[in-house]
Amino acid sequence: IPLTAVISLNLSRLNFTTLQGTNPAPLSFTLSNTGNATLNWVLSEDQNGATFAPVSSAAGSLAPNRSTGVTVTPNVAQAGAGTLYTTLTVADSDPGSKVPAQRITVSIVVQGRAQITLSTSTMDFSHDNIFTESTQLLDISNTGSKTLYWVTKSTASWLTVYTPPGSLNPGNDILLEVDCNSASLSPGTYTATLTVSDSDSGPAVQPQKLAVTLVVT
Repeated sequence: IPLTAVISLNLSRLNFTTLQGTNPAPLSFTLSNTGNATLNWVLSEDQNGATFAPVSSAAGSLAPNRSTGVTVTPNVAQAGAGTLYTTLTVADSDPGSKVPAQRITVSIVVQGRAQITLSTSTMDFSHDNIFTESTQLLDISNTGSKTLYWVTKSTASWLTVYTPPGSLNPGNDILLEVDCNSASLSPGTYTATLTVSDSDSGPAVQPQKLAVTLVVT
């Protein structure tokens, strides 16, 4: 009986689905040597695949009837909506080997959604007993691929937004007037949070928060 390694994979496909701006959970497959000789294996994929579908191990050695797990951990948080494909090829790395290579197709579906991006994450206001109201501008952008129906919520009565809620198409932005009114406040330092969120029932959108500090003297 000739000695030869045999590459066996327990899966032929790995299918991932995630929302735009997030990474899906990793998935694994099992690589086995079902032959009667040592397998020196190497895993390859195209350059794009190596970027968005990196693997836990790209080479190794397996004795006959031994197995190992390989995990694919997608890196697609910065990808746009759509489907990404790559093929993982497992081959025998020995020179002149005639051991047939085996392949796994990887698909990653990135579902579109709105994404909220704020021009800043903090704002500072300073008031005294004469200067009791001031406004700063906050730019919010929709950096996703679906319409954003934005609303704001403040944790303090002295912090308000003059701009009424609205919608933003992908790639658009709007300036919000963030107002602080300290007329009823005693001297001191006050903090509050302004949250910008999506109000519709579509795919979940990560809210963004603005930390506001008001100093009254």
